[in-house]
Amino acid sequence: MKRVLLLTSMLLVFSASQFLSNNASAFPSLFSSDGCTSCHSAPVTSTCDGCHQHGNRSLSASTDKPAYAPGEIVTATLDGGSRGGWIQARLYDQNNTLIASSTGNASGFGGSTTFPATFSAAAPMTAGTYIWEMAYYGNTDGSGHSEVRVSTNSFIVVAPTDPNDVDNDGDGLSENQGDCNDMDAGIFPGASEICGDGIDQDCNGVDLACPPQPTCTDADQDGFSAMTPELDCGPIDCNDEDPAINPGAAERCNDSVDNNCDGLIDGQDSNACPAPPTCTDADMDGFYAEADCNTVQDCDDADAMIFPGAPELCGDRIDNDCDGLVDEGCDMGGNNDGPTLYEINCASCHQVFESSDVCGEDAEEIMEAIAENEGGMSFLSSLTDEQVNAIAAVLADCDDDQDEKEDDDEKKRDRKKRKHKERDDD
Repeated sequence: MKRVLLLTSMLLVFSASQFLSNNASAFPSLFSSDGCTSCHSAPVTSTCDGCHQHGNRSLSASTDKPAYAPGEIVTATLDGGSRGGWIQARLYDQNNTLIASSTGNASGFGGSTTFPATFSAAAPMTAGTYIWEMAYYGNTDGSGHSEVRVSTNSFIVVAPTDPNDVDNDGDGLSENQGDCNDMDAGIFPGASEICGDGIDQDCNGVDLACPPQPTCTDADQDGFSAMTPELDCGPIDCNDEDPAINPGAAERCNDSVDNNCDGLIDGQDSNACPAPPTCTDADMDGFYAEADCNTVQDCDDADAMIFPGAPELCGDRIDNDCDGLVDEGCDMGGNNDGPTLYEINCASCHQVFESSDVCGEDAEEIMEAIAENEGGMSFLSSLTDEQVNAIAAVLADCDDDQDEKEDDDEKKRDRKKRKHKERDDD
């Protein structure tokens, strides 16, 4: 029995020595071909350790880009190892998960890696900043197989862009900013709207309705249209409310109306209404001095500025337009000086205020005379209460000077009354 055990032990020792010897001398050609012999003499370092112990020196890892879209392929490179061969390169993600490796195995056999080692893997799906790691796996300086890791550069994953945030037409606004047609640079909020084209240029939800187009109107149905500046409506009807007045009507010579719309009234239209030979127009203003001359009668045929329809000149105390009123519609402005107001408005009819024949009239009497148009005084209706009071004050001053004269006049009137009474009694 002892012999059997001894024999078995000897066989085990022999086998182990054979294995170690074979492993130690495995692939001796690589030891020479990789240049190890220049520093390490056989047989001391003619082993796997001698071949691989320099392979993990000066390692670096990097990615091909600094930024990626979610899921985009990242290319990572491990470089710097001084020896390739039967080693394994590895890639780890941010969660320390092995996501790629070369074909070398843990024993150093069955594959090989050549520096630089390159791997590809999908980027994370979540936006953020990431750092991956790469590793050299093999015999490390004769201490057995293990990893030497190195970090890649940091890279970012950019959140996916919302397509509606992109300004596709270059008008400065995207769909998320209110552009209702981001393929047309002429359509955006605030764009000029073109009416009636069926397009919402300013993105307010509706197309601008066009204003009604101008049309020729003939309200009195006489075949002639009123003036429409935008259109050519033919001869213009100067009174589209009266069918008897239009460019085709005959001029009536005594109605003070421009019947045929030629701008001339009655006798002014000498072709339609020639004046009788006895009619005179000395001031050549188009109005005759005599009545029945196919025009409204000129109230002053010696002054071409005075005729029916002429503009009224304020403050000249003249009936410029021959309507029987003097300075009607005139605004006396802010002049509140009594003597000046009297001189402008009253002196022509009632003499200068020192000898006025209306001395003593108060403001109420003046206003009443204006309201009742006594002597054509309605033209003074534009006077303010303050201006009427100022004129009344002037008349009050002249009243004292005439008291004595009025007393004498009153006595004369009394004497006349007595004489008339005596005559009637007889």
